[in-house]
Amino acid sequence: SVPLIIVAGWNQTIEVWKDAIEELEKLGKRVVMIEAPHGITGNITTYDEPINSIPLIMIQKAQAHIALLEHLKITRVDVIAQSQGGIDALVATLLKPNVFHNIIIFNPAGMVGADQLPFLLGRFTLEAMRDILTHAKQLPGDMRNKINQRIAFQALKHPFKSTRSAHAITKIRLEQLIELIRVKCQSQIVCIAGEDDTLFPIDKMRTQASLKSLGGFLTVKGNHVAIFRHPAIYMNLAYHMLAAMRQLEVINK
Repeated sequence: SVPLIIVAGWNQTIEVWKDAIEELEKLGKRVVMIEAPHGITGNITTYDEPINSIPLIMIQKAQAHIALLEHLKITRVDVIAQSQGGIDALVATLLKPNVFHNIIIFNPAGMVGADQLPFLLGRFTLEAMRDILTHAKQLPGDMRNKINQRIAFQALKHPFKSTRSAHAITKIRLEQLIELIRVKCQSQIVCIAGEDDTLFPIDKMRTQASLKSLGGFLTVKGNHVAIFRHPAIYMNLAYHMLAAMRQLEVINK
C-alpha cells in the first residue's frame, strides 16, 4: 500500500504523535515522520511566483519533508497533516506534485482570513488553557494531558524560530494554496475541522474553504488537539477517508 507521511504542526514532536502513529501501524500503514519543527537551513532553490512569495521558513519545512522521502526512496505518499502541518504539506505538494497523493488536513492553520501574530498567539494561549483545564481531571498522569505543555516547551526552547514560524502562518492564505494544487496537481485534499477549535475557528474556515478545490470538508467534535486526545478515533477516520479517496480516484478515471 501507499506509505503515509505525518506532517506535524507548530512545535509538535514525534512524542506528541506517538499514539496516533501506533494506531495507523495497527491498521497496516507504513508511517514516516520527521521531527524538524523549524525546517532545514542553508541555500534553497528560487522558485517562480506564486511559490516564491511563500515565507522562507515554510519552504524550508516543506523541503525537509521532501528530503526525508528522497532519503527513504519513497516516490509517492498519502498525507496526514495537522495545524501548521497543513501548510507545510501543501507547500511540499506544490514543490513535488507527483509525490504527495491524497492529503488529509486536520484543523489546518492559515484558512481563517486575515490574521495577526498577537491574535494568533493569544488564541493559542486561550485554546491551550481551556484544553488543559478540561482534561486535567479526565486524564491524570496521561501523556495526552501534556500535549499543549510539550508544544509550549518546544516554543520556549526555540523562541526565535517559533516566532518566525507563527508569524509565517499569519501570512498564508491556505485556500489559495488549495486552489493552486487543484489547478497544477493531481492531489486530492480533504479538510477535517473541529467544532470546538478556538485557535482556528470553524466558522471562519467555512467562509474561506472552497468545495470546488477541496475533495471534502468535514466537521467533527473536538478542539484543536482532539486528534491527540482520541488517536484511535481520528486515525481510523483518516484511514477510511484515505481509502474512500482512492476509490473515488479510480471511479473518476
